[in-house]
Amino acid sequence: MSVVMSSVREASDEVSPLRRFDADRQRRGNQSALHNDLQALDRFSMRMRFTRNETIFNEGDCAGHAYKIISGMVRLCKHTQDGRRQIADFLLAGNFFGILDSVEYGFSAEAVTDIVLIAYPRTQIDRLSATKPGVVNRIFAVLTDQFLSMQGHLVVLGCRNAKERLASFLLHLADRSSTVPGERLELPMGRQDIASHLGLTIETVSRALGDLGGEAISFDGISDYLAEADIIICSTAADQYVITESMAREALSKRRNRPSFFIDISVPRNIDPAVGKIANVFVFDIDDLESVISSNIREREREAERAELIVESEIMQFQQTLRVLDIGPTIGALRNKLHDIARLELTRQRNRLGPLTAEQENAVEALLVSTVNKISHPLLSHMRRSFDASDADTIQAWRDIFGLEE
Repeated sequence: MSVVMSSVREASDEVSPLRRFDADRQRRGNQSALHNDLQALDRFSMRMRFTRNETIFNEGDCAGHAYKIISGMVRLCKHTQDGRRQIADFLLAGNFFGILDSVEYGFSAEAVTDIVLIAYPRTQIDRLSATKPGVVNRIFAVLTDQFLSMQGHLVVLGCRNAKERLASFLLHLADRSSTVPGERLELPMGRQDIASHLGLTIETVSRALGDLGGEAISFDGISDYLAEADIIICSTAADQYVITESMAREALSKRRNRPSFFIDISVPRNIDPAVGKIANVFVFDIDDLESVISSNIREREREAERAELIVESEIMQFQQTLRVLDIGPTIGALRNKLHDIARLELTRQRNRLGPLTAEQENAVEALLVSTVNKISHPLLSHMRRSFDASDADTIQAWRDIFGLEE
């Protein structure tokens, strides 16, 4: 799916292009500086690949790694108890994520496209931060950029109509991907993802996309464009089929069997009923639309609730970030101390293992780190719950037990 950016910019009256450029340049500078810091951890990092729609980690999983995107797109999302999904952000190549989660990940991360990531162990980041205080400043700068982006997103959701929300989203995405006016912006995410991110229905997103990027084409050339469209709405006064089975099959072949949706609101029908029998092609007529309209009305009634969910989710995430900044040093100190104890014991017992290759040495250390992480996870989670409950006595007791203030 793609749109022409010249039509999108005309529909938005947000901050000037110069201010957007400055903010984007600053954001990239902060991410580049942090990347340079983390290059010291290259020997501990892992290159990972995920396919489209594959889960990288789930909300609540142990935050063992931070990630940088090398190629592709990642979405961060939360799932509600009733099964709904709210997408908080889309991340592009060069973006970091998971770096602010101290104990558990606050969001789920999923691959929008096929992606390549670099994973950095959190224990090594904590060690690097302890030896290089400037790393903490760079992490905080990235946190500030994300918070400002969150503020801008909340303003868009609260003060703009559907078309303006979509235009603002596309402009922001175009600036981050360096798309210039007049070029086509490719959208790797689907309409449902965009709707979930902007608090809209998929039908509203489809209408707004049509308003922003629609193009008029010759009726004689319709066959050439069927393969480019995800949804085709047909309404003419023709007394014969305008779209035939052969035209639909040819378009499906060019789309490599990606699904197509045909909506026929003509009387008499303009789409051959045989089109609906083709695999991955779906045809709806006037009768089918009645149930869609009823569903759409129910969805609109929940839009206010969805907006509240978005605001609540963003506030909770920000509060969690502030809590991490408060309890983070204690948790980091405890994690480092446990790892130091484990490594000291390994050094003392090293001679008993005999000669080892470099690969075997790394495997033993990796096993040690993994074991300590699994053992310490319940303890760190308990400290987090104590902090959330404002139980300062319990937290101080943990500090005293492990001598964290010595």
